[in-house]
Amino acid sequence: MKQKKDNLKNIIFVMLLIILFIQLIPTGITFLNWNRNKELSEKIKSEALSANIYIVKVEKSEGYNTTSTSYSVGSSGVIIGRKEDRCYALTAEHVISDWKNENINYLVMDHNDMSMSDYLNSGEEFISNEGYYSKFPSVVVEYADESFDLALISFVSDEDYICLDLANQEPKFGDVVATLSNKEGERNIVSSGIITRPNPKLTGISDNNISNLVIRHNAHLAPGSSGSALVNEDLEIVGINLGGYENIFRRFISGMTMPAESVKEFLIDSNISY
Repeated sequence: MKQKKDNLKNIIFVMLLIILFIQLIPTGITFLNWNRNKELSEKIKSEALSANIYIVKVEKSEGYNTTSTSYSVGSSGVIIGRKEDRCYALTAEHVISDWKNENINYLVMDHNDMSMSDYLNSGEEFISNEGYYSKFPSVVVEYADESFDLALISFVSDEDYICLDLANQEPKFGDVVATLSNKEGERNIVSSGIITRPNPKLTGISDNNISNLVIRHNAHLAPGSSGSALVNEDLEIVGINLGGYENIFRRFISGMTMPAESVKEFLIDSNISY
């Protein structure tokens, strides 16, 4: 009987070690990815940061003799071109999926614009949410396609933003890449990693059983990263980030990205020139 109890204790101990090991591996990998390739991260911050945009969802709700307005934490997008004072950007379709709802609007904040909380913490004079967000340009959805989970949007600005180009070559397994996004409400976050699969993988990318070929990588993504750019060492867009995978402990494992070739196909379908 004693031997059986000892064996059971040993089994439980081993299982706990395995669980701990599984939990710590993604954390370690993520830590390395966040800190790897400092040169690429610095290059992005100095040469590509202004291409990153922050997309805020504004929703009006009607109550009894009242109207309230809510503002989302925000998601990401990347500027790819402009025509005079109109800038064109890519994001994920699910970021702006409610754009046809008359009670919902989307605003664009650029890489230098402070969030409302940062504005208040800066010591500036108090202003209401409506007053603060009213100064930012509204999003125009030029074209959206759920089958790609992509959207081409535009907004008006006279600021001089960087426009990133789409890559002409697919990234290879092991290539260094980086994301530029606004994950979890933080602004202009650069996370580096590598391509983790030799070829794009057929994956479901929407709630309507639509599948598409996507790139897998381990540059860290989090809520708010949707619609952000995945770039190579030449600062070319190799894909648009759509989401990520987590393990059973909700630790990030890998990112899911629509490759540049599919993005180009989407842009051709849009028939929008910029």
